[in-house]
Amino acid sequence: MQEIGNDYSITRERVRQIEDV
Repeated sequence: MQEIGNDYSITRERVRQIEDV
């Protein structure tokens, strides 16, 4: 389950960057 958490964190960071644009 740790792998999913890591992937989720990265996805959230990418979404934040896209929203910032």
